[in-house]
Amino acid sequence: MDTIDLRSDFLTRPTLAMLEAGAAAEGSRHFGLREDPWQRRLEARVAELLGKEDALVFPTCTMANTTALMLGAPPGARVVTQEDAHVLISEAGAGAALAGLVMTTVGMPGPMPPLAAWERALGNAGDTQRPPVRLCVLENTHNRSGGVPLPPDDVAQVVALARGRNVRLHLDGSRLFYAAHALGIAPAALAAGFDTVSTSLNKGFGAPIAAALAGTTACIEAALVIRQRLGGGIRPTGPAAAASLAGLADLSHFREV
Repeated sequence: MDTIDLRSDFLTRPTLAMLEAGAAAEGSRHFGLREDPWQRRLEARVAELLGKEDALVFPTCTMANTTALMLGAPPGARVVTQEDAHVLISEAGAGAALAGLVMTTVGMPGPMPPLAAWERALGNAGDTQRPPVRLCVLENTHNRSGGVPLPPDDVAQVVALARGRNVRLHLDGSRLFYAAHALGIAPAALAAGFDTVSTSLNKGFGAPIAAALAGTTACIEAALVIRQRLGGGIRPTGPAAAASLAGLADLSHFREV
């Protein structure tokens, strides 16, 4: 009997179409960090799905999140996120160690605390002694809360609150496609209002390129430099990108995607 490995969704196996696409692109070996046409097609597809101007592939979603933190706030600033968020408990303290940020929580348990809790957490303007809040990070789905999707109306309220206080927003959408499926809402709608959005391509899809970060064109240009600085300059990307793109070709199993 075949063994079904349920330890994690990133153990999903690629489809035959993905393997064939990767093999067909074997001759695509380009030197530039964004030169490969298969990589650019994959990044364009991810940007389209997330409703952003551009996207950049990453080896891991952890590196994509770290890049977003470094883009989103200067060293010494405060970041607010949910209790037990991935950026807090599963990324080896990258926000503090690499981005120099003060990582804090909204102060209440659960995947989506009430708006009043967010108002208190995001209301810290800072002073000469206390660091100001400069970035808000939401994780959707919230993995440590059972993988539940965040209510879209609640997310929209937090986005509006952060915008009103000049706080940038990053969406850790590692499993955003699951939320889209569960809610029957397109990923772009769930990503609306966020400056940057990360998503995993290996989780559920079985793609060999693990993640991507999406945002404005200027943001992704800056992300390319940070990715290289962190050691994430993948080369060659052709076969892996072609296989990953094939994995995104048929999203019929995600409603309204």
